[in-house]
Amino acid sequence: METKVRTRRHSPESTSRRKDEILCVASRFFAQHGYRNTDVQEIADSLGIGKGTIYRAFPTKEDLFFACVDGGMQRLTDTMQAFADRCDEQGLTCLDRFEKAIYEFLSFYDRNEDLVELLMQERSEFKDRPTHSYNRHQLQNRERWLSRMTKAIAEGSLRPLPVEGLLEVVNDTIYGAIFTHHFSKKKMQLTTTAKLITDILINGIISDSQREARSVKQTNNTEESHGN
Repeated sequence: METKVRTRRHSPESTSRRKDEILCVASRFFAQHGYRNTDVQEIADSLGIGKGTIYRAFPTKEDLFFACVDGGMQRLTDTMQAFADRCDEQGLTCLDRFEKAIYEFLSFYDRNEDLVELLMQERSEFKDRPTHSYNRHQLQNRERWLSRMTKAIAEGSLRPLPVEGLLEVVNDTIYGAIFTHHFSKKKMQLTTTAKLITDILINGIISDSQREARSVKQTNNTEESHGN
């Protein structure tokens, strides 16, 4: 008499949930120990599962790492999309939206400190990867931000600066803050930094009196130039 072997079938929901659990723990291990020093068996032990369960979901350690860093950036994309939807519902002005977007972006990294470390490891350990997660995220959102900045300039909210250069400076400033916090080993408090960044980007660093004086000087220089 044949004995039938029953195989446990997992629902798509439970499989997705298990993958999320694996990625959550694996991200922490990679961030704490580095890609090379992370042992998949230790990740499995921490989860109370067999190593084979991890490899069924992620065939190699490299695949597991990529899923961690790519998944982190996808969460950022989803977070910022949800934020954009809320802004649309509230009918915020371009300037208010710009200010709140920087806060939302940096607060995400306050909640996901390990992702910064994973991004750096991706760059150092996988230099030949065709497109890194950070670059992919920027490319995915580039046209949307260029469009919004162009609109803000058209409505008079922003100075008529080259939009591509403007976007590059904003990106460099924001990511510079993220990595500086990480390198300094301080507890992440990027939401506080966000307020300072937006204040400087929107209002500048010079006083109102100096701004007025510079404006008068530029006007006089222009008139003298035309007079000659």
